[in-house]
Amino acid sequence: MRHILRIVMKFIAAVVVLGIIDALGYDLGASDILGISAVLAIVSYVLGDLFILRVTNNTVATIADFVLSFVILYLMIDNMTIEDDVFSASLIGSIAITAFEIFFHRLLGRERGKHASNQRQTIQTGRPQFQTEASSELTPDKQDVRSAQQDKSQEDQNKQ
Repeated sequence: MRHILRIVMKFIAAVVVLGIIDALGYDLGASDILGISAVLAIVSYVLGDLFILRVTNNTVATIADFVLSFVILYLMIDNMTIEDDVFSASLIGSIAITAFEIFFHRLLGRERGKHASNQRQTIQTGRPQFQTEASSELTPDKQDVRSAQQDKSQEDQNKQ
């Protein structure tokens, strides 16, 4: 349920941003804006937030989201319109969406911080915090099968 809520949040933000920038400035239709926003919200959430953000930090995930949103916007706007200035429409739209992504990643970081302390340590340090366990079963019960007297008799036999 929380994944659907997050995708809806990204979708609404993309609709608002693309509606202001691309619909007014570059004459994209409402159906184009909704389609691009849906694809952008789903793909950027799955790739950017579920995979890249969990492995890296906010900066790397934001850069990856910028590249991903630019590529998606460029390809979809180029295929949906006959507009000549696709590059600037994609660039301005992806910059605005990336500004939203910075705050969205911080929101996700706060939500993760509410979980277990081990997960909180993983987010802060960037690497997992493993713990080890030792038990008495790993140490032998008997010292050594041979005694010191047997060792001396063995050495005496070797000398002869």
